[in-house]
Amino acid sequence: MDENENAPRSDSRRSGNSPRRETAPKRSLGQNFLVDGRYAEAIVRRAELSEGDWVIEIGPGRGALTRRLLERGVQLLAVEKDAQLAAELAASLGGPPRLMVHEGDVLNMDVTSLLPADVIPIVVSNLPYNVSVPILFQLLRHRDRIARMILMFQKEVADRLAAEPDSREYGIPTVLAWLSCQIDTLFDVPPSAFRPRPKVISTVIRVTPFAEPRIPITDRLFFERMLNLLFQKRRKTLSRSLKMSGYALPSGVDPPIDLKRRVDTLDPRELVALSDWLRSATR
Repeated sequence: MDENENAPRSDSRRSGNSPRRETAPKRSLGQNFLVDGRYAEAIVRRAELSEGDWVIEIGPGRGALTRRLLERGVQLLAVEKDAQLAAELAASLGGPPRLMVHEGDVLNMDVTSLLPADVIPIVVSNLPYNVSVPILFQLLRHRDRIARMILMFQKEVADRLAAEPDSREYGIPTVLAWLSCQIDTLFDVPPSAFRPRPKVISTVIRVTPFAEPRIPITDRLFFERMLNLLFQKRRKTLSRSLKMSGYALPSGVDPPIDLKRRVDTLDPRELVALSDWLRSATR
């Protein structure tokens, strides 16, 4: 799937003979439409779909993935925030019985609630760049009702989600994602595969949610607040950053880790242990 192979082909297939003016991409919504059919096909193939599967697509845009998903014989829910695109998608596909187009913002809903209660869908999406991480974590809030996800992000965002401790990319999204799911990097997609062409490479990943977090956390809100405060001071030692953040250290109980280390060197298990230790001082 080399970028220099056959020129990318458009997926804006139309019914009828009269030309239809396409909706211009909206930068405010992070719209970069996938137009290279080879990459659309590769994404759908990696979803490992069977006929009759239920699939959710977020941000279908002009339907490059939508059409290929329907060709697999799945039941498809396409959720589009852009009202004009949602209407055009429904009209261009002629309302197939296996397709439901829902206009709405996935960040303001439990998208799985739009499907029958006994359905465990697969999510396949080219996510809007500017809200891709919030969408991922919104979906992970309902991970007990999602089988797996094949998602496209900016490469730098995908790298952060799959980063290792003590690397520049490692941060809060890495830690929270690790606790809730398994992330596997699949392949990169070049700027030439989109219209308009972004300035960055994109990456497709597979997200496999866990029914329960990998590690139990005593107080989730306390843990996330600690992460926010400490990663703001990621170059300082823990002893220094904890003091600057106003934490009272537990007396009579040794810390579970060396406080001379920095927060970005701690793996998620160590961060949970640190949070639980700090939390014990407030009881």
